[in-house]
Amino acid sequence: MPFDTFDFRARTLPMIVVWFPVVLTATLIAAASPAVYRAWTLLPLPLILVLTVLAAHLGRDAGKKVEGPLWASWGGPPATCRLRWTTAPNPILHQSLHANVQSLIGGQLRLPTKEEEAADPLHADQVYETAVRTLIARTSSKDTYPKLKNDLVWYSFRRNLYGLRKVGYILDTLLALASTAVIVTIVRTPFDYTLAVPIVGIFAAIVSAVFFYCVVTADWVRHSADAYADELVKHAHIVASTTVE
Repeated sequence: MPFDTFDFRARTLPMIVVWFPVVLTATLIAAASPAVYRAWTLLPLPLILVLTVLAAHLGRDAGKKVEGPLWASWGGPPATCRLRWTTAPNPILHQSLHANVQSLIGGQLRLPTKEEEAADPLHADQVYETAVRTLIARTSSKDTYPKLKNDLVWYSFRRNLYGLRKVGYILDTLLALASTAVIVTIVRTPFDYTLAVPIVGIFAAIVSAVFFYCVVTADWVRHSADAYADELVKHAHIVASTTVE
C-alpha cells in the first residue's frame, strides 16, 4: 500500500515549519553537549510517531479555525463563488458550467437561475455548496485527478500554516528572549559555552517571524484556494461527461 503524503504535507509540515527554529536551536545545543546529544539521539521512535500524529491533528484544527473567517472575508467559499451568476465573467460559459454541474447532482436538486439567485442568494449558496460537495466527492481519486489533489494539498498547507501564525510568533519570541538571556549569561559570567548557538537561535527566530508576517498572509492562502477552486470547477465538465457515458 503506497504511503499517502496528504497528512504529512498538508497538516504535519505546517507544524514542522512553525517549530523549525526551536528544533534547529535544540539540535545545535545537543550537538555542542555530548551528554545532551546522547539523550537526543536516543529519542524513541514511538514518541516521534506520536508527535507526528499529534502535529497532524493540531495543524488541521488550527487551519479549520481560520477557514470560516477567511471565506467570509472573501465573500464565501471560493468554489461556491465560482458557481454564482453574480461573479460570472462570461454568462455563456457559466451556463455551460451550470449544465455540467446539474448533470452531476441530478434532478433532485436544481441549480438556481440568475433571477432565482438574485431573489434568494442564501438559498442559492446552499445549493451551490451541495453541488460543490458532490463534485469534490466525485473527484477524490488522487490517481485520476493528480493536479486537483495536489492543489488541495497545498491549499490545506497554506491554510493550516496561516492558522498557526500566532503559535509561530509566540515560539519565535520565546526563542529570541531565551537566546538573548543565554548570550548575556555567557558574556557576564565565566560560563563556558559557545556564543554561536544562541546567536543562531536569535537569527532563526527573526527569520521565522519575518516569514510569517510577510509571506503567510490571507492573500497567500487565497491564491492557493482560488487555484484549487478553478481546478475543481474545470473538472465539472470531465466528470459530467464520464457520468453520461
